[in-house]
Amino acid sequence: LVILGGTPGLKHVLKHHIGSVARELLKIPQCTFAKCLFNGFGVDDELGAVPYFPCVVCMRKLCAARAIDSAPQLYSSLEQFFLNHNGCGRFSDELEWLRVRRHHGSP
Repeated sequence: LVILGGTPGLKHVLKHHIGSVARELLKIPQCTFAKCLFNGFGVDDELGAVPYFPCVVCMRKLCAARAIDSAPQLYSSLEQFFLNHNGCGRFSDELEWLRVRRHHGSP
């Protein structure tokens, strides 16, 4: 992880590690289908545009790899993590995304 302009925040470090470690452990290739947690990134600016959530295609790959049971199960776990670590509204955007996703149904 290349740090430019100081120490990265929790969100930055988590996003980098979740995406790259999961891809490596589960042998999931970088996503080229949609904006997705498993998109490739080369610099910090690109990482900022990567969401915390996998696209529908990668969600199916995670289920096939038995990394998760279902999208609702993943979303529930992420929601609990974000709620537990939401000091100063750090994860408010992600919690709103989950709220909207739950209201409209999971992929």
